[in-house]
Amino acid sequence: MRIDGIGINNAYDYYSKNNIDEDASKTKIKSRNQYYGREEELKRMAEEKYYRLYQETKHMSKQERIRYIQRRYFDPSAPHYIHGLTSQQRSYCYQTERDYTEERGLGSWSIYDPIFEGIRPANGFVESEKRKLHNRNMINQQIQNILEKNNIKIPLGQRLTFSVDPFNYIITVEGLKDKKMKSLIEAVLNEGNNGRELFYHISQTLRADSPQKTKDIYEKYLLMREIKKYTGLNINDLKVKNGKFITEDGRDLIDIYRNGVRNAKYVDDYHKGSIISFYVSLLNKYAEKGVNSVPDMVLKIDWQDGSLMDRDTVYGYGKGQDGWIKDLEARLG
Repeated sequence: MRIDGIGINNAYDYYSKNNIDEDASKTKIKSRNQYYGREEELKRMAEEKYYRLYQETKHMSKQERIRYIQRRYFDPSAPHYIHGLTSQQRSYCYQTERDYTEERGLGSWSIYDPIFEGIRPANGFVESEKRKLHNRNMINQQIQNILEKNNIKIPLGQRLTFSVDPFNYIITVEGLKDKKMKSLIEAVLNEGNNGRELFYHISQTLRADSPQKTKDIYEKYLLMREIKKYTGLNINDLKVKNGKFITEDGRDLIDIYRNGVRNAKYVDDYHKGSIISFYVSLLNKYAEKGVNSVPDMVLKIDWQDGSLMDRDTVYGYGKGQDGWIKDLEARLG
């Protein structure tokens, strides 16, 4: 099982389905917003091509259709044979058209498709950064909408800090002397699953060298979420006795956790052993070194003039911080 300081996607998907009880209908912050970029444009081109080709064969029987498609790419005597393709293009297009007719949709697309000849391909790294920027802009508007709906006006130039704890995803606000205003902002931001969504967005936009999300900090976060999922307990609240985490009533946390995983119906039996072994080793590790030896993954981001602002980096996604993305696109396309 892999631990790193960046990849939080799987953990987010996993825990978002099991650890959040708030009314999702109240969630206004969306960490993932629909994005239409270069990759989506190229996929649309491929979709249109194979949809058009499917119109030629949809009235045929399965065997007639297969034969027709095969002749399109491999029989020069066929009236619909396509000339000028490389062997690689023929194989790819034949298989893709076959798959499209059987699945009634495009499962994947590739630069080997001849429709992309002479067209600048999408750069995955650039698209990833532009997608993050798009999500940031959408979230900025979502937060601003929450504030305006509740008649909350933050003075221009006022810089706040939003902190999100990793256990309950509660947002706290720093930088305000007005305690009543602070409480009001926290109340409206913490409706639904807003805290979880903001936590996920921050984690996705942190740089790999961010002190907020080191390998050790991320490892502890995964352990905390895993233990909460199967036991409902917070390891920060437990005492260590004889090298083991012990509950208030004297039970061994490992026994509680092990039983929780073994009884979980949504975890297949094949993987239960490896999951238990991995997290038990982490429990033993933190029981020995001390759970406070590594800080919790409390994520922080600033808010100023209608925009979330990244902290301690020159590669941000906030207003006035994102010029590097345009430079990146100009260099790499």
